[in-house]
Amino acid sequence: MSSIFVFLRSVEMPEKKRANQDKNNDRNKLYREATKRIKKAKQDGYYLEAITLIESLIADRLESYIEKEANQPEGFRTLERNIKVARQHINKSPIPEAQEILPYLEKIKSWSRSRNEMLHQAVKIEEGEDKSWDSTMEKASETVEKGETLFREVSSVIRRIKKQQRLHTQEESRSS
Repeated sequence: MSSIFVFLRSVEMPEKKRANQDKNNDRNKLYREATKRIKKAKQDGYYLEAITLIESLIADRLESYIEKEANQPEGFRTLERNIKVARQHINKSPIPEAQEILPYLEKIKSWSRSRNEMLHQAVKIEEGEDKSWDSTMEKASETVEKGETLFREVSSVIRRIKKQQRLHTQEESRSS
C-alpha cells in the first residue's frame, strides 16, 4: 500500500505590481463601484460576494501603506502576507504614528479567520455542530458588517499615516 503526501505552502499571487498614484483616479472609481456592489450584495443577501470585495479593499489599503513605506511599487499579496509585511515596515518606520496600525493588523487577522470560515466552510459541518443555511448567512452578514467597519477604520488610520509619511519625506528633502 502506498501513501500520498501533500505538502501545502503559502500561496502568493502572481508577480504583479500595484499601480501607484498615477492610477488614483481609476482606483477611486473602483472603490466607489465596489462600495456600491457591497451595498447591493448585502441588500440581496449575497454576503459572500460582499466579503470578497471587502477583503480586496482592505488588502489594497495595506498595500498602499507598504508601498509608501517602501517608497516603491509593491506586488499584490494575500491578506495574511500583507499583515506580515506591514508589521515589518511598521517596526522600521521613522514615523511614530505607524504604530497606530498594529491593533488593526490584529483585527484584520481576526476578521480574516471569519472570512475564511465563510468562504471555505460555508457548507461544511463540523462534528457535533448544528448548522443551517440561515445560520451561515447570518454569520456571513455579521462578517460583512465587521469587515465594512474595519475597512473604514483601516482606511482612516492609513490616510493619517500616509500624510505623516509625506510630511516626513518633505522635511528630509528640505534638510538635504
